[in-house]
Amino acid sequence: MKNETKLKKVKEFLDKNNIKYSVSKNAGKDGHSDLILPAFRIYIKLQGEDDALFYKKHHIGVHPVFIRYEETPKFVIEKLQNTIIKVMQKKQEAFEKRKNK
Repeated sequence: MKNETKLKKVKEFLDKNNIKYSVSKNAGKDGHSDLILPAFRIYIKLQGEDDALFYKKHHIGVHPVFIRYEETPKFVIEKLQNTIIKVMQKKQEAFEKRKNK
C-alpha cells in the first residue's frame, strides 16, 4: 500500500476522533512534514530520502512520526495513538509539577 494512502487513512482516523490537524504548507519539500497535529506538537512525515534532514530539524521540541513503506495502516494509526498518549502524559506530568510548586 502506498504511503499516501496510509496518510489518507490517518486523516480519516483524526477526523473520526475530532483531532485537529493541518497540512504543512511545505508538504512534500525536503525536510518538511506532511501533516501537523498542533495540539500535540506531532509532525507526521512520509518516508523518503530526506528523513535524516527532517529528523535533524524536528526532533527537539516536537514529536516526529514517520510513515514507512513496510508498515500497515493499522500499525501507523496505533503508532500515532501511542505518540498522542505519551504527549498527553507528559503534559499531565508538567501540570502536576506546576500545581505542586
